[in-house]
Amino acid sequence: MTNQDPRRQRRPLPQRSRGQKVERQPPLFLVTGLVAGLVLGLLIAWIVFPARAGSIDPAELNSEQKDQYRIAIALAFASSGDLGRAEARLALLNDPNPARALRNQAQLQLLQPDGQREARALDQLADALAGLGAPSATPDEAAAPVPSGTPEADG
Repeated sequence: MTNQDPRRQRRPLPQRSRGQKVERQPPLFLVTGLVAGLVLGLLIAWIVFPARAGSIDPAELNSEQKDQYRIAIALAFASSGDLGRAEARLALLNDPNPARALRNQAQLQLLQPDGQREARALDQLADALAGLGAPSATPDEAAAPVPSGTPEADG
């Protein structure tokens, strides 16, 4: 006799003869855990912590994004000539002096390798805001190079 606990005794393995196969059950606990995890994850993502899509005001953009926004406004103005719409869009940035901001950005844009078109559009919008003349530029003229201002360079 052994002094082992009867609960800890091993069960005998099923006997099989040659040619007889022992049926194995698929591991259902893995499939059940996967489904339960998926359901729990979806509940958390959709109900407990859903993603909220929101809009942001242009005034809340960082400086690089504001620069991109000003360029888009200037290019739209160069294309359409709608000063009222451009002023309304620029007002959303809450710049104290939008014409000065446009001119400063036009100066910086000239330093970029391909910034001539954007610089001209920014400058034209700044001129229109300052009342220096009605915009007469077409989109093709807005793409023309900006003269450097020196007689030697201009030809």
